[in-house]
Amino acid sequence: MLPAGVAGFAELFVSVYLGQAGEGAEHHLEPFIPEPMEMPGLPPGRLYVQNLATVNVRAGEGGWSVDVAAQVLRRMEEGYGDPAIQQYRVELRDDGQLRALGPPVLVPGI
Repeated sequence: MLPAGVAGFAELFVSVYLGQAGEGAEHHLEPFIPEPMEMPGLPPGRLYVQNLATVNVRAGEGGWSVDVAAQVLRRMEEGYGDPAIQQYRVELRDDGQLRALGPPVLVPGI
């Protein structure tokens, strides 16, 4: 059974990871992931996430695998552009608190 909030948690995590977190701004990920994550060479705000939608949730042993489609724009000289639809997979566990097991992983071929 899918507990309330799993899909929304994954969507928020993808949005923050892509749009706000980066080198020097890893603290934005603290509500989502139990271990500190370093993001060397990735500037915060490199992408702008315009829309998100959960496209698949699979229950596994002790957690969930959630696929989130994201419409993203890249930061360019004069704002954001080059729109693309990308899909990310997020692995989640709930051991009293919902947490991601690692960063969102880009699903190739989407």
